[in-house]
Amino acid sequence: MAPSVVPKVHFSSPRTETREIIRRDRVTGKRTVHVTDPLAYQHADFIEPDDFAAFLRQTEGLRIDVMLEAKQKDEAVLQLRGDLRARGIALDETAPAHSVAPADG
Repeated sequence: MAPSVVPKVHFSSPRTETREIIRRDRVTGKRTVHVTDPLAYQHADFIEPDDFAAFLRQTEGLRIDVMLEAKQKDEAVLQLRGDLRARGIALDETAPAHSVAPADG
């Protein structure tokens, strides 16, 4: 019998901040800063806690591993844990250090 496979799900919040791009003029060599919209595929520095809380409600009862994708890595996980606690969402403190999981019951 094959062992159970726990599906992995990637979760990220989209980057919403504008980007600053520094370009050098080929003729003068002078640097200029251009402000532009974020690219559609870019991840935010942190996870939006209200969006993640909604995701937890939608996946309640499912056994999944969630991979968080955020530019600030560990700091984003720690901030998300605090944000969820502040919203009264129970966390499974026995989960690995780099994961956020809904508590059983």
